[in-house]
Amino acid sequence: MKKVIGLIIFFLLIFLVIEKISNKKSGDRSDAEILQSCKDGAVLDCATAALISQNKIAGDNTEKMDFNQIAMSASESILNKDTKNNLPTTDSNELLARYFPQQGVKSIENDSKKVEEPIEEISKKTQVYNTKKENSLLSSCRKKNYKDCFALAYEYEIGEEIKQSNFKATQYYIESCKGNIAQGCYISGMMYDHGIGTSKDKEEAILFYKKACANKSGDSCYILAESNRKDTEIEQKKAFELYVKSCDMQNAKGCFVLGEMYYAGVGVSLNVKKATEYFSKGCSGEDANACVYLGRIYELGNNIDQDLEKSVELYQKSCNLGGVSGCTNLGNMYRTGKGIKQNYPNAVSLFEKSCRQKDATACLLLGYMYEHRKGTRSTRSRAEAKEYYKKACDYGESQGCKLEKKL
Repeated sequence: MKKVIGLIIFFLLIFLVIEKISNKKSGDRSDAEILQSCKDGAVLDCATAALISQNKIAGDNTEKMDFNQIAMSASESILNKDTKNNLPTTDSNELLARYFPQQGVKSIENDSKKVEEPIEEISKKTQVYNTKKENSLLSSCRKKNYKDCFALAYEYEIGEEIKQSNFKATQYYIESCKGNIAQGCYISGMMYDHGIGTSKDKEEAILFYKKACANKSGDSCYILAESNRKDTEIEQKKAFELYVKSCDMQNAKGCFVLGEMYYAGVGVSLNVKKATEYFSKGCSGEDANACVYLGRIYELGNNIDQDLEKSVELYQKSCNLGGVSGCTNLGNMYRTGKGIKQNYPNAVSLFEKSCRQKDATACLLLGYMYEHRKGTRSTRSRAEAKEYYKKACDYGESQGCKLEKKL
């Protein structure tokens, strides 16, 4: 009997709550006020706002909102409350599933791509760690199987099958380095260099980089070369040797720097042939700067047979790899029609891309295109040309300063 009475009271309370929400008196808060209170962190008002949306009773003067949006606001409020109370933090999607598990489909943002996933499935997702794998790797590492020490460190770093811990990751990368695992030494250096899982310690980082370089880590040799690239002759010589070592170990940046040194005759005798070889190695390793330098050599026919089409191909590769100068040079090939069919709109598009990255030459050329109405449809070409010349000037191109004053 007591259970029956209890149920009656329970349903009566629910009815009164819904009735109160559905029939708001003129003196009560508006739906908009309730929603704002939810956004300010009032969890109960989020639940109220969710009920208003779910039952479609929003007033005429209130913007109708999708239930999932309000539910997400509720979960965000709960998340903020958890954080303020120093409770274990949970992401908003998990909270949404916890507090509103019965509602349809929630659109989840993941790396700017929307993935439709049923909330019922989200609510079932709880992190289950593979303790068997962790214990197995740990046992093997303790037996000085250093590859497994590295594998364990990696698992701790990414936190997919084993609970994430940068501190433990660092410790086991260091352990793997004891077994001369080059990548373990390199990552240990990175951890100390950037203070991940340990305190920042540049000197300790250098020690790990040195050991990694000795064990054929090209990336570590390159970092050491950069740190040795100082003014004294001895330091420059040491840096050069390390760049050579890094390039031999397939570090594309090391190859580019060597090419640059030979091309300009800095620290070594000028040698365009050797420069070309190193730029070619760097470009093959997908270094954008190496590709653009190599493209320039082919464009000019500098100590090599001129090949404008090859130059265009290399500029395109550099641009695709994120090389700003590569995009600018490719744009100029489209502007002049060298090595490719002349196309002013393409040139303008590439110049705009590079100018946004503060490339002075691109801004200067873009000003020229607007001033002479080439590949643009602007009704204020002169004004825009002046703007781009000014940008070129601001970014260090003196010619831009002169042309801006003329307009």
